Amino acid sequence: MEKRLITFIIVILAALEGCDKKTTPLLNEPSSYIYAISGVCTQVETKNFPNTRAFCSIADQNNVPLFDFAKGNFSLVEEGKPVVVEEVKKVDNNEDPLSVVLVLDRSGSMSGPATSDLDVAAIHFVNQLGPRDECEIINFTTTVTVSQPFTSDHHLLENGITSYSDMYNTAFFDAVGQAATDLSSRNGRKFILAMTDGYENASRDYNTMEEIKSYVNSKGLSVFIVGLGYDIDKDMLRELASDSGGRYFEAATSVELDNLYQQALTQFNNEVSIKFRSLSKGARHLRIYMNYGSFNQSFEKKYSD
Repeated sequence: MEKRLITFIIVILAALEGCDKKTTPLLNEPSSYIYAISGVCTQVETKNFPNTRAFCSIADQNNVPLFDFAKGNFSLVEEGKPVVVEEVKKVDNNEDPLSVVLVLDRSGSMSGPATSDLDVAAIHFVNQLGPRDECEIINFTTTVTVSQPFTSDHHLLENGITSYSDMYNTAFFDAVGQAATDLSSRNGRKFILAMTDGYENASRDYNTMEEIKSYVNSKGLSVFIVGLGYDIDKDMLRELASDSGGRYFEAATSVELDNLYQQALTQFNNEVSIKFRSLSKGARHLRIYMNYGSFNQSFEKKYSD
């Protein structure tokens, strides 16, 4: 009798602990300190159709990633039709390594401390990558140079970061377009992390904002952008990042670059994977609805096979 009573008490305590966390197997709720949430769908992976995965970057008011979600926190609509959510979990970086392109502005306005601080931030970034992650380095001014193709060798990546010259104008669109081309044939999770301190003024392959947005979206990629200083087109950079499912970070001075690059890497490493059964092939549109306590948001992604 006493043994059964102890067992009963343990069961009750376990149930109370679960209630205290406001958690059920299907629906999780946020901690009390969270008062704002932002979310983007960075990529949809279709290689195992109809088993498909949406990768999402979700963060609180301090850009701290959130990933403690359950299936009940999300509902998905593909091409206007509800789809079945099969699994929601934090990404495992060993199972889903990163492919990332660092797009680095080397225009004339970056001369001096700004480019030195960018070197430090970019080198710190690549040295924090996991053993299976791979990175490409693109330096750009009037022209675009792939200084180091994809590799996991940190020494080669460091050399690529510091291999630049001829600091002139700003072919930002062409640099992002080159990154999208190079990433498009790679499997797994992939990102563009682009940095600029000025206005687009030298691109030849992508002459307008609409052209580069359309190209990036046609590849199903996201662009995370770091804007440096005050002489930048903030609205354009925000729009390109947002429209692609990326995020925009802003640095008033170059000493902030290292912190922002680490924030971006933290976002990449703490994404949420939502597995669902896709209904069709070809070009399509996914809308993700998130129900998380008092927060009700939606975000979307265009993609194709």
